[in-house]
Amino acid sequence: LAFLMPAAIFFSMSYIVHISITIIIGVGSYFSSRIIKKISAIKVVMYLDTLKKILISLWILLIPLVFIVLLIGGGPKPNLWGGFLLNILLASVAVVAGFPLGILMAIGRSTKLPVIKTACTLYIETIRGAPLVAWLLLAWFVLPKFLPNFYGLSEISVVIRAMIVLSFFASAYIAEVIRGGLQSIPKGQLEAADALNLSYFNKMRIIILPQAIKVVIPAIVSTFIGIFKDTSLVFILALTDLLQVGRIIPEQDPKFFGKQIEALLVVASLFWIVSVALSNLSSKIEKNLGIGTR
Repeated sequence: LAFLMPAAIFFSMSYIVHISITIIIGVGSYFSSRIIKKISAIKVVMYLDTLKKILISLWILLIPLVFIVLLIGGGPKPNLWGGFLLNILLASVAVVAGFPLGILMAIGRSTKLPVIKTACTLYIETIRGAPLVAWLLLAWFVLPKFLPNFYGLSEISVVIRAMIVLSFFASAYIAEVIRGGLQSIPKGQLEAADALNLSYFNKMRIIILPQAIKVVIPAIVSTFIGIFKDTSLVFILALTDLLQVGRIIPEQDPKFFGKQIEALLVVASLFWIVSVALSNLSSKIEKNLGIGTR
């Protein structure tokens, strides 16, 4: 849909040729995967499983590699990043950095130590108590004042500041989701862990957290989807994300004058595709883990 819609909207021959090639490659890849799947049912299952794990690992490492190449590979400055890649990078950094921080905040808020519990509660409620737009503006005007002038930290780009704010914002919401999972763990599980004489760290790592995260996987993925869609708010920091591109092109390119609705429909379709892909991934994980089945 994301490839067919631009061709149907803009009727540009060069675009249609590129889109047709992309569709041909996609169709070829699909049928190739179907053939490989049939082969895997007959033989070389072990090798294909290994190849599948390698491909998954490469997809996971793709975003960090792109980020590193852009930073140290002589690519454009972070302030010049834009388009759909900017949304993907912002969301990926926010999820990767916010998820472990959210777990720590959830454990801290669930602990019986008053100092740690109070600090984590203040952190979570403070961040959740203000809209993301306010925190982004805070990052633009106020954050550089708090950063030390050490190796140019006080002059970091707006993109890095947006990544920091989105990571903290995501961690606060993820913390509450994880805390709900921790509260759903039966008391007998805690007593069993104590009976095994496990330390607090091992008890959380081996018994409590895996069960808590398993219960709240749908809510976690929903939070990830929300963070991804919230990256469109970075336009207030003068960053040209995908939504901003969809607004600017019909105003500046003569070929697309008067086609604001069509351009925004393409943008919406791209966001929709990523959201549906994440939802399907969540459903697949739930199915593999047996969530909701007896």
